[in-house]
Amino acid sequence: EGVLKYISNIKPAAIILGSTSSYPLSKEQWINGTSRVLNIVSSPDTKTYIIAGTPILGFDGPACIEKLESSKHDATSSQCSKPIATDLFQNVSSYLQEAAKKSPETQVVDLNNFVCPESVCHARQDNGIFVFRDSQHLTDTFVQSISGDVAKLFEPR
Repeated sequence: EGVLKYISNIKPAAIILGSTSSYPLSKEQWINGTSRVLNIVSSPDTKTYIIAGTPILGFDGPACIEKLESSKHDATSSQCSKPIATDLFQNVSSYLQEAAKKSPETQVVDLNNFVCPESVCHARQDNGIFVFRDSQHLTDTFVQSISGDVAKLFEPR
């Protein structure tokens, strides 16, 4: 509460809020909780961005790659890939969108196509960059590699 009030008091030009889709909340909890936060921090002079939760790999990506590389038989990095369960992420994203509708200066940003192109998560990209540092957290190297494209999502429209 203190942080939210502080943000509200300083009235920044922009606020970026992170989210996750892994909390077991109901639709109403997502919408009401997000709306409550937006009601505290939003103002007509502040652009607010909510980054929708990104998919979870579900297994230790680097450990999978290490196991593949240390094995004697032919292995492909696709063995360390997993289709995402898009329903969970799309549902939570839609709840965030619904809450954001009440706050016209708020935009929901979806990074799923960067993290898991074509709805498939890979522990490592074809260019060798590790995407996940464990089962769910993104590596700094990967985030830096997409930062230019992601920055465009935050440009005024």
